[in-house]
Amino acid sequence: MNNIESISRKKLMQLSFVMVLGFAILGLSIVLREKRIIPEWNGEIYRIENVNSLDAAFAHPYNKAVDNAGTLAFIFAHLIVCTVCFLIPGIEAIKKRACLKAVVFDFIVYVESWAYTFGVYRILKTVGGRIRPYMYFPNPSLKDIAEGDFISSWPSGHSSAVFLAGAFLFWWLKDSPMKPASKKILMAAVLVIGILTMVLRILSGNHFPTDVLTGAFIGFAVASIVSVANRKILTN
Repeated sequence: MNNIESISRKKLMQLSFVMVLGFAILGLSIVLREKRIIPEWNGEIYRIENVNSLDAAFAHPYNKAVDNAGTLAFIFAHLIVCTVCFLIPGIEAIKKRACLKAVVFDFIVYVESWAYTFGVYRILKTVGGRIRPYMYFPNPSLKDIAEGDFISSWPSGHSSAVFLAGAFLFWWLKDSPMKPASKKILMAAVLVIGILTMVLRILSGNHFPTDVLTGAFIGFAVASIVSVANRKILTN
């Protein structure tokens, strides 16, 4: 970014405020989660009739293999982002101080996007306390029940995380000199992985459709706001 070399004290304070606020939200989400009251499960199966018709139609029992596949999908999306946005530019800019500063700035924005997104969706999970779909079927995830995660269905954290990657990549590519065709391929790849992640989270029994749709919106919206805010501060 052209203005990376000339950050005034005012801009530095504004950028610092954005960062501190993000980690404050993240910290609040951790505190709330630690203090939440987890209801005890007595072994009975919840009634799917109590769920709205759209979500009930797509409810699935727990599937550990699909659960793991969904986790791998969103991790792969972030590996693409880290390779394209940080690893390759970092290697190319190792001897160019200005370019290296731009890579560091982008990485900070990426970390902030994680802090804000993680904080927001974890707060909503804690406050919402929605029962996961697999609790409406026999043989739910005993590990999640023991950890109290069975009441963390809404919104989907995996969906938030994968669309965080999509939003960050989208705004990063707007400033990139990369060829338009390459930009389209990268965005299409991350979008496909994002949709795949959402589908896998439903099929694994971890989430309802409204969970993954809300999560995707949170991830894209929050990461976009963070990216745009940092860039506006730097360029104004």
